[in-house]
Amino acid sequence: MTACSESQDYAVPQAVCGTAVKDSLTAPLLPPGEAVDEEYRVREEGSKTCWITVDRRRAMILRKDRHPDEVDPLKLAHGVVHQLANPEAADLGTRAALGDDGVLVTDDCVYEGENQHFTLEVMLDEKKPENAAERRRQLMDFARAYLPEAAAGMGCEK
Repeated sequence: MTACSESQDYAVPQAVCGTAVKDSLTAPLLPPGEAVDEEYRVREEGSKTCWITVDRRRAMILRKDRHPDEVDPLKLAHGVVHQLANPEAADLGTRAALGDDGVLVTDDCVYEGENQHFTLEVMLDEKKPENAAERRRQLMDFARAYLPEAAAGMGCEK
């Protein structure tokens, strides 16, 4: 039974949702299991959502949005749609919110010569990690490495 597996019997991807990132930054965020897959969902122009599943169960959601309006990640983190567990402001991008189960970060973006914003959301399905401080550090390490490549992949220039 895969539910009882305590190891990652799958190869951790070198790219997550179309963005290259070290597997050593991704692995701690994914649960044990036998198989990892990605499922893409495109909401609209400038917006991509990707689900990472392990053994067909959702483990992580990544959203990448390029948009004209500035957003406040901490305000979003307290909302109904993006709700993070125990969100706090974080030092990443222009503004960021970090929770026990995810991170929301927004950064400035120049797209086709116009000033815009890029927002990255990483949400984990594991809502109550055993060590919340360690999970937060892992999320920040992942987001810090992922953000510039993800923004560039959405057409942002700095």
